[in-house]
Amino acid sequence: MIDLVAKCFVGPRARALVVEPTFEMYRFYVEALGGVAESFYMTPEFALDLDHLLAKAREAKVIFLASPNNPTGTQHPREVVERLAEEFKGVLVVDEAYCPFADFDLGYLPFKYSNVIILRSFSKVAGLAGLRLGYAIVSDEVYSYLSRLQSPYSVNAVAQEAVKLVLENWGFIENVVEQVKAERDRMIKEISSIRGLRPYSSKANFVLFKVKLEGVSSRMLVKMLGEKGFRVRERSLKPLLDNCIRVTVGPPSVNTSFIKALREVVEGVQEGAKGF
Repeated sequence: MIDLVAKCFVGPRARALVVEPTFEMYRFYVEALGGVAESFYMTPEFALDLDHLLAKAREAKVIFLASPNNPTGTQHPREVVERLAEEFKGVLVVDEAYCPFADFDLGYLPFKYSNVIILRSFSKVAGLAGLRLGYAIVSDEVYSYLSRLQSPYSVNAVAQEAVKLVLENWGFIENVVEQVKAERDRMIKEISSIRGLRPYSSKANFVLFKVKLEGVSSRMLVKMLGEKGFRVRERSLKPLLDNCIRVTVGPPSVNTSFIKALREVVEGVQEGAKGF
């Protein structure tokens, strides 16, 4: 859906504002179409300076905003996004791929503000990432533009059958989501109890945490966790995410094993530092 939105509303030299740090594909599709992707950075605590954003967006045709955001897990307050939708004169794209794990959703916004596009996906909530299956909630006006450029074969037969199974078993999916949310909150609490680590609040199915150990980088920690059988995502190359790691929430037993391994790695590093 991101590429379809970009095709409809971003042309050569058109400006699009991307709220960062975030998913890389917004910038990719804007620039692939000859548009200009400009970054707008959140605060160090991943909040939006809305007045500053609106001022910078005066010449922009599109704003891309993920909420909950990947990789920070931030869900921007409802009233903040509503004000942005009301005052921004271009197209506001709100990516809600992770909204099943959040406190609320903004699916009503396109019916209140016709310039809003809400993007959703089955990739996260149903584990269908490889099928690239998603949808948009839009006004009639926006739909008329999107439908002209959408490929008639954009959803393959395998994806169609998969989504039928998902919808038929939605009660099971909802139970899994509740478990993930509980496990996410447990992981945040456990990580916060490990000296030298600072987890951020998350409304997604992952947790971002900062490594604040003297002489220890997130890259080192990722390597040591890998040696214990855990693959996590090192995010330090993105703005505002220096020494940050993202870990996806798994089943309870896996999460418990991960926390144990993380604690052992951090304590081992701290003990090693005492020896010098």
